[in-house]
Amino acid sequence: MVSLELFPYPSPRQGQIEIYDAVTNLISTNYSTSLEDRTIIIEAATGIGKTSAIISALLRAKEQRLIGRVWWFVWSHEHYSVIQREIGRINVRYGRNFKVLHIKGMKHLCPVYNQINAPEPLRYQWCRYLCNLPNCQYKLQFKLIDFADVIVLPQSYLITDLTNYIDERDVVVVDECHKLLETFIHVPRKEIEAELNDLPEHILLRKGYSYTLYLRDLLPLLDGRYCISTEDEYIYLIHFRRILERIPCKIVLVTATLPRVMRNIGYVCEIDDYPDELHKDIVILSCWKLPYRVRLREISAIANFLKQLVTTVRSYGKEIVVFTPSTEYATNLAKEVSTTIISEFTRYSHAIDIDADVICVVSLGFSPPFEPEVKLFVRAYGRRTYFEVAFHRTVQVIGRMRKRGLVILVDKRYTERQYIYCPRWFREVYRNAYVTSKPEKVLDIVREKLGNEVLIEI
Repeated sequence: MVSLELFPYPSPRQGQIEIYDAVTNLISTNYSTSLEDRTIIIEAATGIGKTSAIISALLRAKEQRLIGRVWWFVWSHEHYSVIQREIGRINVRYGRNFKVLHIKGMKHLCPVYNQINAPEPLRYQWCRYLCNLPNCQYKLQFKLIDFADVIVLPQSYLITDLTNYIDERDVVVVDECHKLLETFIHVPRKEIEAELNDLPEHILLRKGYSYTLYLRDLLPLLDGRYCISTEDEYIYLIHFRRILERIPCKIVLVTATLPRVMRNIGYVCEIDDYPDELHKDIVILSCWKLPYRVRLREISAIANFLKQLVTTVRSYGKEIVVFTPSTEYATNLAKEVSTTIISEFTRYSHAIDIDADVICVVSLGFSPPFEPEVKLFVRAYGRRTYFEVAFHRTVQVIGRMRKRGLVILVDKRYTERQYIYCPRWFREVYRNAYVTSKPEKVLDIVREKLGNEVLIEI
């Protein structure tokens, strides 16, 4: 049995050993100013235990004084409890006292946040420049950074001056790093154009915030090529490479689905290990092709199929969750189908475990192509990445299913070369997907699987 130092569990999986070794190798290399030479990217299945493997390797290095602090940037606050749990287990099992600090946003701690008459992205300026409240919890948390071993904070802090706290000896971990591709800044057009005719200092003193100061702070990250001006606002996309280049230390990027456009920024550690208890059976229903303009037109037929599917699944005492790519589509389906229908692809694909025996994903997770953010995304990363990220959202949702279960994908496009977008750990599962153009055949497969009780809880 392989033993890993400071690992929180009795026996690691093979994939966790590989992750642990990859992080250890990064720590042992000499520091380089080149982003490619000081970055590793870990792509491994959801549920394999990436967090425990990474945190144990980093805490071991910290205990040996090979690194400074660990900065762990997360996509959602739900990830904080996972990191805290793993560090707590390490402390109990090995008699250590590693300290973790959770940096929260202003809206969670500032007592007057909701009373400030300013748009949400700019309220922090009031706190930074004008707030004189004693014992402000928002500001006090930053004074605790020097006493913490691991600092957990939202990804949004990557585009703030908080990165000035990071030292060369520290290590930055960016969880769900693929979300860096979707870093957008929205600035109301009328406000910024009015402010350009005034002095920012005067605006700040008068209103407590300023869009021009806001953009000044972000200026090193902005690129005019990735800006769209609409009637109401300016929308900027901040390229992920610019975000990472301002980090002055070694970087560990973590994801279950790494877009190809990010593969050239460091050493990629692809973990093949996909434990049997996480395995999913996939069925693709290919009788409909459901791009944005077609989805609503076919909604009656889709709803009829889903009603039969829900009835079949529940007849075996099992639960089913349906995912759709848009709120509008989910609302329309909910009028016809009596089950949980979720439109929040992004939220459920990155933070929340899905307690269901069957998952049905209708269409691909595309945002409408006419949205300004999508146009910027395609301009920055290409149309191929747009398709790839949409498919990856489905893979992420499948990964959040915490049972060995059945997944039904409803869209012919799942059969059209989507295999090339599969992360390595998912390729074999996807290659073995059963494809049919007959809804009745899908229902037969559901009856066969559920009737044989192949769905077991992990």
